[in-house]
Amino acid sequence: MLPKRLQNVLNLNIMLRNLFKALLVSIPVLGFLRLVVDVALHPEKFQWDFQVHYEAAKLYFSGQNPYELTSFVFLPISMWFFYPLTWFSYSTAYLLILGFKVVCVFLLFWIWKKYFLKENWGLSFFIFCLLAFYSTLHLDFRAGNVTVIEQFFLWIGFVFFLARKFLWFSVFVICAACFKILPAFFLILLLFTGKPRAFFDFLRACLAMVLIFVFSYYMGEEMIVKFLATATQRVGEGGVYSPSTLAFIRDSMPYFMRLNLYHPYLPLILYLSVCAAVIAISSLLIKKLKSPFEFIVLACFVFALILPRFKDYSYALLLVPAFCVLKEASKKIPSFFPFCLIFILSPKFVPIPPWFNHVAPLFWEYYPLFLAYFAWGLLVWLKCSERTNIASDWLSQ
Repeated sequence: MLPKRLQNVLNLNIMLRNLFKALLVSIPVLGFLRLVVDVALHPEKFQWDFQVHYEAAKLYFSGQNPYELTSFVFLPISMWFFYPLTWFSYSTAYLLILGFKVVCVFLLFWIWKKYFLKENWGLSFFIFCLLAFYSTLHLDFRAGNVTVIEQFFLWIGFVFFLARKFLWFSVFVICAACFKILPAFFLILLLFTGKPRAFFDFLRACLAMVLIFVFSYYMGEEMIVKFLATATQRVGEGGVYSPSTLAFIRDSMPYFMRLNLYHPYLPLILYLSVCAAVIAISSLLIKKLKSPFEFIVLACFVFALILPRFKDYSYALLLVPAFCVLKEASKKIPSFFPFCLIFILSPKFVPIPPWFNHVAPLFWEYYPLFLAYFAWGLLVWLKCSERTNIASDWLSQ
């Protein structure tokens, strides 16, 4: 038995340590809540995307074509999601969608904790989510896009994928794809379930996506045509607001011109080559994957790296995959994870040599993309070196 005075000192030390941890955890939470309050109080400065979605739904249900009168770029069927919000004034709908997204974020954290992060849930992940990939969650709340809602549907689908309830997995992935179509990419996971009828499940899900298109076509032939045309035009976006692989290759062409290596088809050739390399290398890892979660992680990276257009707030998809890869890498290299965490969170503190200054603007604009490639490269290295299982005890299902 310890002396009573020493026991009291130890108890006080434990209490102070727990209090300090609670204060540290509260910092990112308070930062997020401050952002929400700021967005709620200044509708003239934030959620400009939602204003377009709201106006588009009002126009459609009043018999007009929103694709001609607004910059609406989602599938026509998605207007049914925004339709209930048109029953209210814009100021009320503005707060309702903001509140709904806050609920989605907290539910996402709960899903990530319960089904994916396990005991590694903690302060580091809170901070990671707050600041990683140029604060991708903050960017979505500022812009008023549907990325958080899209991620909510996707990760519920991933939970069902882990539980081998593939019908419900397909339902929630299709719900996520009703906005921007592209999340339908994750239906490909159905081909790697090991079920005898895996291909049938995949075809059934694809048929459901076709029906979504048919319904959108039924809503208005002109709208679906305009939607496809607008989506094609948006592929050309790049820079800090859309740091995708294709955009980076296009924006780096001036450097090829200086070397007299430019050709009009060079961006497309390089883009297709990079995509082929990412897909080929990732395909080689499939036999090394040992759990459903590993397939999800790999699919998320491939999705982000090969899409011709990937907005800054879309990097929210990589929060959990990148965190898990960095955490696993820290088990192989001492102190590697803290270094990676600082590298992810604080790009302004990464030293840049003076001779690199002339390309620094391009580097910082596409920094989230480079981080995605870095994390994907770590995943490849982890799976190819020794017999590391990235879905270790705390991730295995």
